Amino acid sequence: MVRHPNSPGTEQGKSIPQISILWLLLPIGLLLLTFFWKPGNSEQANKSIDSTQTNSASIDSDNDYTYISHKKEDFRPLVYDIRESIRNTVKDELKSGMATEISVNFELLDKGINFTYGYTDWYWPASLLKIVTLIAYLKESETDTALLSKKIIYHRSNLGYAQNLVKDSLKEGGIYTYNDLLRRLIVNSDNQACYILEKNIGSAKIDKIYSDFTIDVARGNKNLDFIPINQYMQFLRSLYNATYLNKKNSEYALSLLINSEFVYGIRAGIPPGIKVASKFGEKADKNDLQLHDCGIVYYDNHPYMIGVMTKGTNFEKMAQSIQRLSNNIFQVVKNFEKGNSHSS
Repeated sequence: MVRHPNSPGTEQGKSIPQISILWLLLPIGLLLLTFFWKPGNSEQANKSIDSTQTNSASIDSDNDYTYISHKKEDFRPLVYDIRESIRNTVKDELKSGMATEISVNFELLDKGINFTYGYTDWYWPASLLKIVTLIAYLKESETDTALLSKKIIYHRSNLGYAQNLVKDSLKEGGIYTYNDLLRRLIVNSDNQACYILEKNIGSAKIDKIYSDFTIDVARGNKNLDFIPINQYMQFLRSLYNATYLNKKNSEYALSLLINSEFVYGIRAGIPPGIKVASKFGEKADKNDLQLHDCGIVYYDNHPYMIGVMTKGTNFEKMAQSIQRLSNNIFQVVKNFEKGNSHSS
């Protein structure tokens, strides 16, 4: 809000003494202003920050990088190590032909550091969007408490998406609750379950999730890549912080993601025994292969979020690129934690 100074009286015969005093005080005021005033960066202060970040955050950018950090503590040495690790790994992966395009998002969740490489690149998220369907149902269940226990009878004639599962597919005439279908949706990335769930809840409620997260799907409706990695990671962050769903439903969603059967990519770069809540997505068009993996790594006292989106010509090679990025980032965080424990 702009504050206006109180104007002095303007009636004739009453304003002259006040004006004289003001002229005497003006040089003193200018001297004090010059002494105490320190210029700031108004452009940086006006930049918008994701609503899930604290108001004390600042944003710096460097070419393909966006970096958000808290001002209270300086974690730039950690960010430098992560940035160099990502920069060098991506450079090597692209040079060796493992992928043609790579974007990476990292966030140290307990410290508020958010860092993105390739934040201007757009991708087709594919099965990553099954998280949106999950969120839509869990959001609806907060007002319709009986929703997830409702049952449907499955008929193959209902199938609208190509089935990606060879084993444990839905059985003709089988009776399933929405809860059953949500588990299959996330744990198995079941396309049949996805079609049934999307059809039954309706596009309006799913579109509302996109709208609430300020994601424009107009490009997607034209079959164009429509989401950069930092926008997609909002969904995972909201589950970790329980800022969109209530705590119970957020924890339930994360438990499904932890049990995902996709063990390549991020999980392959993390030592056994460390929980990872993740979702993958792949686009298999003849001339446009994309593989993505995004998740939360529950590493000791430093849980962090990592997302990798790739384009290339070979799914196995792209999976290996994601695995290497995951492992390299894990090693940086691990070394950071060791350094802190030794200094404390």
